Amino acid sequence: MNEFDIKAAEWDKNPMHWDRSEAIANEIKKTNPLKKGDDCS
Repeated sequence: MNEFDIKAAEWDKNPMHWDRSEAIANEIKKTNPLKKGDDCS
């Protein structure tokens, strides 16, 4: 297994990564709010 795969397997276990992802998602939602009927697939 390469270094990327090793790190990726553990990525979500780090609370800092979750906090950062949540902060980014919240900023995206502020600037691009979803409306009912938007296709998110």
